[in-house]
Amino acid sequence: MTPTRRAPQKESQVQGHHVLVVDDEPSSALILTSLLQAQKIAVKSAGNAEEMQFLLQRNEFDLIFLDYKLGKINGIELISQIIGDYPRSKVIMITAHGSIDLAVQAMHKGASGFITKPFEEEKIKVEVERALLQNNWHRNVSADQRCETGIIGSSPAVLRIHEQVDRMKDVDTTVLIIGESGTGKELVAKALHEKSIRSSERFEAINCAAIPENLLESELFGYKRGAFTDAKVDRKGLFEVCANGTLFLDEIGELPLNLQGKLLRVLQEKVITPLGASHSIKINTRVVAATNRNLQWLVKEGRFRADLYYRLSILQIETPPLRDRPEDIAELASFFVDAISAKFGRTIKPISNELLARLKSYDWPGNVRELQNSLERAIILAVDGVLSIDDIFSHLQMSIANNDDGDQSVTCIKNLTLAKEEFEKKYLEKLLSATKGNVSHASKVSGRIRTDMYRLFTKYGIDPTIYKS
Repeated sequence: MTPTRRAPQKESQVQGHHVLVVDDEPSSALILTSLLQAQKIAVKSAGNAEEMQFLLQRNEFDLIFLDYKLGKINGIELISQIIGDYPRSKVIMITAHGSIDLAVQAMHKGASGFITKPFEEEKIKVEVERALLQNNWHRNVSADQRCETGIIGSSPAVLRIHEQVDRMKDVDTTVLIIGESGTGKELVAKALHEKSIRSSERFEAINCAAIPENLLESELFGYKRGAFTDAKVDRKGLFEVCANGTLFLDEIGELPLNLQGKLLRVLQEKVITPLGASHSIKINTRVVAATNRNLQWLVKEGRFRADLYYRLSILQIETPPLRDRPEDIAELASFFVDAISAKFGRTIKPISNELLARLKSYDWPGNVRELQNSLERAIILAVDGVLSIDDIFSHLQMSIANNDDGDQSVTCIKNLTLAKEEFEKKYLEKLLSATKGNVSHASKVSGRIRTDMYRLFTKYGIDPTIYKS
């Protein structure tokens, strides 16, 4: 008798999302957590409003299951607060006492759904898929797509970038990419161009911090012969060169104030006036800008025009630091080892589990760029094709030897990571003291988002409440 073949199990469409269950009944929370984990969803749980707030400040959740009764607190009263502070998180109200009136109240406050206890597996699955797939922050992105754009990783943060690129690629407006140095902002800009209808046109990049102001203006807008002493011939600027393509303005926060006004005019009117020209030139250049600075703070300091900031940030993409997506390090390391060893004609053995664990535990202040450079050094210096831990992390230990007076002693400088951590802890303590424990104010002063601040407080065992006056 021929055995009956089972149809292959369909992969969960919501796999990889992050969900928070807030329920003060442990047995109920456990049941719901199990049902969600069966869909390969990452789940955390909280038993009261305080635990919920603690987790929300330190994690990003796509969906929150919120119990109607949390002790003496009415869960419906929390919905507006949650959505106000975390607008990307969907909320589904759960209760043991379902009623149409209660469901209407929850929806009116902004809930995405409403389910009753006892939980039904199929009902949970339907509600989760409806909320998360409608949210549409995460997509299944193939390895080929990731390699094609150079944006490597499978973490929710990276999948979100691919989703945003797909949604923004053909929109004829500016995109502002924000993130720390070394997080791949130019890769995102190139992906926006290469996946767009402008892909057959020019893509050019310029670093606004690397060129003196007088040269930067001529690089961007071009000039006519005789505009200044060395202007022997007409020269097109990058806006004209990329007239139907994409111009990437890196480090936009360093753009001088007088050029900020000229850039704003270009973005609003789609015309440029080369230096020494009497007539404007119509262009159709798409501008993508990037910065590792807090532009809102620069606006408050008067160093960046508010109107230009609002124009640039119509659409935003954030590139996360590598320390916030350690699950991508194995994939990144494998990609870099293959690419770099091929470049230098080296045969490198697979990364050991010990080395991989060390790569994941290090916080990579230089982000993906630091990881890439460290692996390149290790590949070049590898003996018998084995990557050395010492070679990868050699940049963290500095030494001074053979000083001028002939002394052969070696003076060791403190490990860079330890020195950085000591500075960070002292800085945070002084910052909280100066802001009297106001985390929102401290966040603005430091130029870091609030979730980053809470992550650092947890890392260094700092309690902001003790600084409140």
